[in-house]
Amino acid sequence: MIVLRYRQRVALLGLLGGCGALLLLVRLFTMQVVERKEWVAEAQAQAGGWRPIRGRRGRILDAAGAVLAADESGFDLTVRAAAWTGVRYACSYCGNVRYLTPDEASKRADRALRCRRCKHREPSLHRADRRDLRPLAELLEVPSAELEARVRTRVGEARRRVAKRLGTLEGKQRERARRLAWADEGWRERKLASGVSYAVAREVELHPARYPGFSISTVQTRRYLAGNSFVHLLGRVAAEKETAESPDYDRRTIFVEHGLNGLEGRFDPELRGETGWVRIVRNPRNRVREAASTHAPVAGLDLRLTIASKDQHLARQALAGVEGAFLVVDARRGAVLAMASAPDYAPEEYVSTVLAWQRRVAETGSSVGTPLIDRACRAFQPPGSIMKPFTAVAAELAEVADPQTRITCEGFLRRADGTPIPSHKCHAAHGELDLHGALVHSCNVYFETLMRRIVAASKVDRFVSCGRSFGFGAATGIEIEKRPQPDTFRIGRDWGLRLASAIGQGYVRLSAAQMVRAYAALATGALPTLHLVKRIGSRAVAPPPRPLGIDPAILRPIREALREVPIAGTARGHGLERFAISCKTGTAQTGRRGEHHSWIAGYAPARKGRPAIAFCIVVFRTGLSTAQVCGPRLEEFLRAFYREGTP
Repeated sequence: MIVLRYRQRVALLGLLGGCGALLLLVRLFTMQVVERKEWVAEAQAQAGGWRPIRGRRGRILDAAGAVLAADESGFDLTVRAAAWTGVRYACSYCGNVRYLTPDEASKRADRALRCRRCKHREPSLHRADRRDLRPLAELLEVPSAELEARVRTRVGEARRRVAKRLGTLEGKQRERARRLAWADEGWRERKLASGVSYAVAREVELHPARYPGFSISTVQTRRYLAGNSFVHLLGRVAAEKETAESPDYDRRTIFVEHGLNGLEGRFDPELRGETGWVRIVRNPRNRVREAASTHAPVAGLDLRLTIASKDQHLARQALAGVEGAFLVVDARRGAVLAMASAPDYAPEEYVSTVLAWQRRVAETGSSVGTPLIDRACRAFQPPGSIMKPFTAVAAELAEVADPQTRITCEGFLRRADGTPIPSHKCHAAHGELDLHGALVHSCNVYFETLMRRIVAASKVDRFVSCGRSFGFGAATGIEIEKRPQPDTFRIGRDWGLRLASAIGQGYVRLSAAQMVRAYAALATGALPTLHLVKRIGSRAVAPPPRPLGIDPAILRPIREALREVPIAGTARGHGLERFAISCKTGTAQTGRRGEHHSWIAGYAPARKGRPAIAFCIVVFRTGLSTAQVCGPRLEEFLRAFYREGTP
């Protein structure tokens, strides 16, 4: 057995201590110098995390570059339950703030309060709290009682969530869990008001003692700057939850704006940006957060429309006070120059508009006249007499008539035995007419007779195929159309309804977008694809037209007759002839006595820097004649569109 003397023991202990110190120094040198980057990264990973940054949603611009929809920064007023229910104390020396519960504040009221941070020898904490909601209520322009009710509701939500997290815990375990849960839920920002003004945000941020528990959070919101004119075209967005993967492969729940309808919904993948990430590192010295590195967000692509705001406002003004739609398109390229629908609503009043409409439907039991749908391409109604030019084309293709075919109009249609048919009548007895006179004076008997000949020759398929070639019952290409497009161009088997199809009644149901496209094809000989978007990012969008495949000699006499309509026909007397337009009026029955749909569709040549256009205006459920209700509105629009003075 080896027995060590005292000095030997001391030397051995010193040697062991020296070896330990040497190992410690080597390890510290390795950590601080050799492996510094790895340990710093590990410390940052434990002290911080990744915060998502939403990518800016692409803007929507009009043809001139004016912004119609864009993301803008806004301010939300929030409240923290713990700060609101606690009493705020501040240090006179270092400015440190502590929140005490009312019970803790009452217990400490009889003794001095010292700051835990600066540890000053003298009492340094003083109450820095003013519990008065009236100044903030005046800034928000709401009653103080209402604001207080909102605060109580948000505080109650925090307490209910804490109680839910505690569950069935008891004793010390419950108290420990309660403190942790309240530290999370009590200090979480809960929204009281959204979209507050900059003045309110500045006041709350600069005076935290005056507004204890309140704070301001900066958010991005979608703003629609064009008002009511583009509300049906642009649509709207809503924030939805999504699961995203942070750069360190951690799954996070983030909020992303998705387009619900209109152009926002149709081009949501292009408009939506990519989420970025910023690493937040907690600095233990001064307890602040610093951004160490970022993965920059990617903004969405901008959409440039074919519509200029001033033309859209003109079209909306033309529909003031009525229910209807108005479209103007580039006849050759299919670019939509104006597309208005009435009635409309303000974009920021969508929820209140829906609630008001639901109450009206519940009270009246009728859903007619809703402002929530786009009547330009989603309202399918009988087109009336503006269908007649295409019936004439179908009759020539079926080889049952030509422009010189003359038919006698006695004011009504006769059966084979010579007896009149009361349901098939004309607004006047026109006498003997050819195709030119029948189009100018809009004779129902003439075109129903043509349809009778088509049916007798068993060539109804020619009528249907002719309508299909002009785009009836098919998608027009407008990006916000309902998909799949409903086929509303049907003839049926009933003999009387087939005859009514020749004058735009019966089973025929078409939209204003389909009619304006058909008249553009009638003017140019090619069926254009209508489109609202001219450019997506830097990529131009211009779908090519499709040739009709119809002999121009068949279309020429129809065009000549339509040119005569505003001069001596059913559209005369409103000054439309000076614009050199070719048009056709139409009156479609709705099934209610004294109520009908009024249409005017046509085209105009290029003039004063404007391209050749096709137009269609319809007013639904009116008691006035088409010339009275649509003629003045069309003349007013064209006068401003071509920048003419009052004649």
